[in-house]
Amino acid sequence: MLPSEHEPWGLVVNEALGFGLYVITSDLVGCANDLITQNTGQTYPSNEISRLSDAMASCVLHLLRVPQGPKTDTAVLMNNSLNVLNHASR
Repeated sequence: MLPSEHEPWGLVVNEALGFGLYVITSDLVGCANDLITQNTGQTYPSNEISRLSDAMASCVLHLLRVPQGPKTDTAVLMNNSLNVLNHASR
């Protein structure tokens, strides 16, 4: 979730989408129009907090569709990458 009042792009949105996460941003995040679709997240008007609440509620439904486990767990992926790098440097 990126409830920004001013964000020229919002790289965190790219990163979240890369992990298959559902993204919620205000309409003042620059990348919202380019990256967020009905399948990937929601954009809400920054001056309508009730719409943010609605978007958060619908996010719960998306979480049920996200695969869980070591192939999608960010901490596990990062740890595996570090292990590969450490092994390669020996």
